[in-house]
Amino acid sequence: MKTRTQQAAKPPKPIDLLFLPRTDSQRDARVRYHENDVNFLVGPAGTGKTTVGVSLALQDVLDGKKRKLLLCRPQVEFNGEKMGYLPGDLNEKMLPWLYPIYDVLEGVTNTKPETIFREFVEVIPLGMMQGRTFRNSIAIIDECQNLTYSGLKMILTRLGPNSKIVFCGDPDNNQTVIRDSGLLDIMNRLDGLEGVGITMFPRSDIVRHPLIERMLERL
Repeated sequence: MKTRTQQAAKPPKPIDLLFLPRTDSQRDARVRYHENDVNFLVGPAGTGKTTVGVSLALQDVLDGKKRKLLLCRPQVEFNGEKMGYLPGDLNEKMLPWLYPIYDVLEGVTNTKPETIFREFVEVIPLGMMQGRTFRNSIAIIDECQNLTYSGLKMILTRLGPNSKIVFCGDPDNNQTVIRDSGLLDIMNRLDGLEGVGITMFPRSDIVRHPLIERMLERL
């Protein structure tokens, strides 16, 4: 008799993905994603890290290979701006931090994210992740450069049966003014470990707007 985690996931209703890799780094990331259960997609803004990670994870869920897509994005108040009290349930409170991922979901599916949420997406606040185990799921950890070494280590140890974790981040865009990013330290320690894939996106792979690359050369 198959256990709950061994049973094949039931795919949600069909959704057409509109994503195809546009650069060598994006193609490399796709290969490493399928070869490894932990993946780091790292590089400057606009290189498509989150789009690649979310699209690959979503495809696995749509194909029935995984049961659920888990989303986590550190709640960082940018440049001292205070969010204040946010009304609503947990998903509604997390929504402001998840808009970028919502944009990706809508962009690669042409489907409203609210529809996707009801089917197979779960938001996980970082503070409520301790003690959990990811089972038959794929977790996307976006903006992971804003996490400490201990925070990243805690997430890594959530990995459970038939699951993957994808970290997306830009080491040069750490927005945490009171703590150090642990991203590069974690990557250096795990580099070369079987089951861990690291894809570095160069500045030349920026696909958001060609001006971004030229601006970053001066910033």
